[in-house]
Amino acid sequence: MKPETRQATGAREATGAREVIGVQEPGEVPGPGEARGPREVLAPREVPQVPAGQSAPEAAQTAEAPEAPEAAQTPEAAEAPGAPQTPEAADALGALEARARTAPTQGDRVSTVTPCPPPSTEAPDASPAPERFKAAFRGHPAGVVVITVPGSGGPVGFTATSLASLSLDPPLVSFSINSAASSWPHIRDGDTAVVHFLTAGHEELARRFATSGIDRFAAPTRYGLLPGGEPLLDGVVNWLLISLEELIPAGDHRLVIGRVTRAVTAADHRPLLYHDGAYHSL
Repeated sequence: MKPETRQATGAREATGAREVIGVQEPGEVPGPGEARGPREVLAPREVPQVPAGQSAPEAAQTAEAPEAPEAAQTPEAAEAPGAPQTPEAADALGALEARARTAPTQGDRVSTVTPCPPPSTEAPDASPAPERFKAAFRGHPAGVVVITVPGSGGPVGFTATSLASLSLDPPLVSFSINSAASSWPHIRDGDTAVVHFLTAGHEELARRFATSGIDRFAAPTRYGLLPGGEPLLDGVVNWLLISLEELIPAGDHRLVIGRVTRAVTAADHRPLLYHDGAYHSL
């Protein structure tokens, strides 16, 4: 600010006069013919006490004079005078200067994403071979059920570990079956099925209904028939009666969706699990 302007301002402050200034955003300068922005009227400021023998402008300048900041110490001033600089010190100073040049300023976005390593080119680790795929699921325990359906030549059933609760409203379940399995045509042509939840004492029953080339309903298997003709295995106290709603192709399997029409749960039990190629119980 020019001296004469500063003095005039101090005089106005000393006399308590109202000062009218324009409020203008930084960087905005009205062009010719353009209206200026809104104006703000500041309230009268308190009249400072003028010491004896001192004029009002001098008192205003004395009261508003900011404190002088401490002088910033330069790297040259920080060095001890006459101290020889070693190569190690020069390297350290150069590294600090490079870091200061590349340091992000306020408002910069600093990425914290770690670059991903390049994908492996080793074929054995990336190969989706069937054995590798099955090995991944050997470590995943699954509950064991036996699913039975009425067939044209007699009852049909098989062991499954793919049962899943699909929906609560309406109550739906799903399971998968190999399209090359002997039970698939009966599922495809059938309307209903029974899902038997196996427990810790049903390991032999699970093995029997997982064995190919045998009559799974022959002795020692014991069963009865529900009113709709669905086979119900003896000794299984928790089971579902389902209507077969949808058959969805999924690779070499079919995904079967069934609606639960009846659910029987007698008591808590220790479920039978299949894990790592063997049967277990909790």
